Amino acid sequence: HLAENEIEIYKILSVNSSNIVHFYDKSEDEVFYVIDLELCLANLEKYLEQRTKYLELKLDNIEIIKQIATGLKYLHKN
Repeated sequence: HLAENEIEIYKILSVNSSNIVHFYDKSEDEVFYVIDLELCLANLEKYLEQRTKYLELKLDNIEIIKQIATGLKYLHKN
C-alpha cells in the first residue's frame, strides 16, 4: 500500500533531522490510515505571508534558506 510506504519513509527520515517533520505514530482500521506527525506552526508560504504573526520564531531569510537546504541535504543523503 502507498500509505504503508509513506509511513516507513516518515519513520526513517524523521529520526535524525530537526528540519524534517517528525513521525510519532500510526493507526489504521479497515478504511483509513492515520499518521501522527509533528504539529508545525505554519508552512513556509503561510509564514512568509504572515511573518508578523510568528515573531516568536525569530527567523530571518538567511536562516529560512539554511533550514531548507539542510532538510533537502538530509533527504537526498537518505
